[in-house]
Amino acid sequence: NFSLFRYISNKFTDVDEEFIELADKNNIDENWLYIEGNYSISNKEILTIEDYIRRQEILNLDVIVLYNKNYINIIKDIAYKGIKECNILVQTNDNKFTLVKINNDEMLNLKNKYNEATVTFNLFNSADANVYAMIKYMPEQYKEKYKLNVIKGRDVFNVDNIVKVPLLSSVTVSGFNTFTSYPKYTYNIDVGHASVIMKNCGILDKKHKNFGFTPKEYESIDKVCITSEMNMLIQSAFSAISENKYEITGNPRTDILMLSDGRTNLEKLLNRDLKDKKVIFNMPTFHVHENSGVINGDPINEGIKIKNFNYAKFDKLLGEHNTILISKVHHAEERLVTSKMKGYKLKNIIFVSNNDLEEKNLNLYEVLNCADILITDYSSIYGDFLFMDKQVIFTNYDIEQYRAERGLSLEPYDFWTAGPKVKTQEQLESEVVKCLYDENYYKEKRHELRDVFYKYKDSNSTLRVWNHIDKVLSNKEN
Repeated sequence: NFSLFRYISNKFTDVDEEFIELADKNNIDENWLYIEGNYSISNKEILTIEDYIRRQEILNLDVIVLYNKNYINIIKDIAYKGIKECNILVQTNDNKFTLVKINNDEMLNLKNKYNEATVTFNLFNSADANVYAMIKYMPEQYKEKYKLNVIKGRDVFNVDNIVKVPLLSSVTVSGFNTFTSYPKYTYNIDVGHASVIMKNCGILDKKHKNFGFTPKEYESIDKVCITSEMNMLIQSAFSAISENKYEITGNPRTDILMLSDGRTNLEKLLNRDLKDKKVIFNMPTFHVHENSGVINGDPINEGIKIKNFNYAKFDKLLGEHNTILISKVHHAEERLVTSKMKGYKLKNIIFVSNNDLEEKNLNLYEVLNCADILITDYSSIYGDFLFMDKQVIFTNYDIEQYRAERGLSLEPYDFWTAGPKVKTQEQLESEVVKCLYDENYYKEKRHELRDVFYKYKDSNSTLRVWNHIDKVLSNKEN
């Protein structure tokens, strides 16, 4: 004649006594069955799991498992024994309780050990191209062998997913280190979202050493997929990553750049015929991070990172040269910048966002290869154009401020940037015209640096990452 609710609550910390009394008074536990070891405990009786399974149709109780370090083994065990559904009782950060339900299909998954051949991906946004490529270009030889569990966006941080993912799969893959916030129950692969990283990150960031790429994140990552030895050195300087955690596979997103029909996809995105138009992409890094408030360089609230930029004048120049400019700002400042930019009435400058891409079911990298020129500042998107051997113009009017506040990882800056540097609109306009009509401009420098940052220049990077996953799931490694 004990209170099941009080019994469970005593296993948590900071449980409000009045809450226990209220729950007990209202008999909210009368239909619950709590699993403890090999026993099922209810307010009426204690049974072995086997005895409960024989009588479960009669007893008709909801099974509760406590969320702790043993919950995965407990749920696997009761799934093997034949319990069809269960609930996981989780205490949230605000000291409340929530129930995460594991349904019949998910329990059958565990019983049949399908979780051991399932890979969970977090497709964070429309610019998360490495993960996108891993899903889109999954090799045929692995489609029958492995199942995919895809979580989109910030849903990866939901309590349900944090609790369920280790039950549903044994390998997790992300490009934004999102699974590092989970308890360490899966083999965790980082496929990255950058190749040529211009700005200091992690412990090299002069102001925000805990903002991203921190050593703590990489403690729970088992393998980091990278493009070259050079990128290993840069990443390790940021994050103190051990050399045995690296696998040089290439970036899966470069497969998209080589295999996609970018012009057709861009026409789909813009809903217009581009005919013989030249295409420029403007893609700077963030200067104001909307979610965290982190500021890098001059917090300029513009699409093109040049002071006092005259969009109408630039729009006219583009028209004269039968060229359009697609301006896509960093996802970290999309709300701040894109809403302002879309108010401009321009013919040849088009502002697009992740939402625009998602509405047309496109990934950013499926349109990127149609570009003739990139305009950027310190963004790692530079590396993708280096890979494609395409021209890049660098806007760096605030470079000294950027150096002082965050720092640049590749110095001297002029040596590592294969393209002209501009600080004013007049300089930008001059260099745009030069790039439009001279394909060999900076070509020798691009080839020199491309060999440094990319070991592979083929469309098999996705395959190489999947081959590593296959090793892990085939128990050939670790």
